[in-house]
Amino acid sequence: MRTCALALQMLLVATMAFAQTPAAPVVGTWEGAIAAGAVKLRIGVAITAQTDGKLEATMDSPDQGAYGLRLSDVRFTDGVLTFALRQANGTFEGRLNSAGTEIAGTWTQGGNRDATVVRLPGLNHLLQPATTGLPAEYAQIEETMAPAALDAITTWIRERTGLAK
Repeated sequence: MRTCALALQMLLVATMAFAQTPAAPVVGTWEGAIAAGAVKLRIGVAITAQTDGKLEATMDSPDQGAYGLRLSDVRFTDGVLTFALRQANGTFEGRLNSAGTEIAGTWTQGGNRDATVVRLPGLNHLLQPATTGLPAEYAQIEETMAPAALDAITTWIRERTGLAK
């Protein structure tokens, strides 16, 4: 049963050998994917423990060009890892397997139960044509929104509302 808002499943697999302490067996670098239908986004999560035992973490999403995203509310209690990515309105909750090699769980984002992930190459986060996606390009971009983005949004709305062309 899917109870997550974006109906995404995340599986993180340990990719780095490291000494684990009983207090923080999730400390280290994990890699996995978020799957939304046929689309899979690679994810990397780096978890560290502070001297007071508090966990901190960052996340990378290389397919989206996002690196070093600071995670908040990072906790590992009773075999369950939880964290939030506030800038994406997302949360993760997953259970560490008995071998300590995988964390399988659910990614929830945006409170929307009906979402679709679409890759639109060559567009920035404002859905405008861009080469680098950096703010320095903004002044050079004349198009408010790329036609490909408008088409994808229009198709998504029509499919869900039954509105014809």
